[in-house]
Amino acid sequence: THEISYSAKVLQGTVDTCGVDYFRSESEWIEKQQQTICTPSIDVYAWLMDKVNCFGEGYPLWTAYGELIHLLRDKTLINPDGTYLDDDFDTWVTHPTLQMILNLEPYLWSHFGWSIRFSYSCDKSIIFAQLTPVCGHEYYTNRLAKVKAQYPAIELYAMRKEYREGEGWWLKDLQTKTSFPLDWL
Repeated sequence: THEISYSAKVLQGTVDTCGVDYFRSESEWIEKQQQTICTPSIDVYAWLMDKVNCFGEGYPLWTAYGELIHLLRDKTLINPDGTYLDDDFDTWVTHPTLQMILNLEPYLWSHFGWSIRFSYSCDKSIIFAQLTPVCGHEYYTNRLAKVKAQYPAIELYAMRKEYREGEGWWLKDLQTKTSFPLDWL
């Protein structure tokens, strides 16, 4: 198991390589797949939102991209037949929020059968983290790709807060490099 200090290194950009890594080892992953029933994404998403909201204003977790569109347009994330509208749950997080979620991984692992996969760029900045169920997910660290599993992953796009002279505070998505004024939120 990776230590929490490893996650701090990822957030600070001090990891020596670029690519994809997991919070858990491959052997732990395979063992867990054989002995667990995974919790559906919508339940993990609701639990995560409740946990993050308990930490207060310094730990934002925003619904983003496709999920935001579905909530505004469709007023739901699930089809009437119980299937998901999207193949993942997109969220934006700040680094303190991401660190707090990393600290929750042992609970996600033991109670839900979920863990965390990291994607980071070669300039040593985290791109995003993916909360994923072990059920139906093939463990791979050789490429950046959408998570395929029994249930959709929860994608945590890391956002960096930047001050721009004369414009105020902005948020920058470290994967897409898109920036927008913080007051839009």
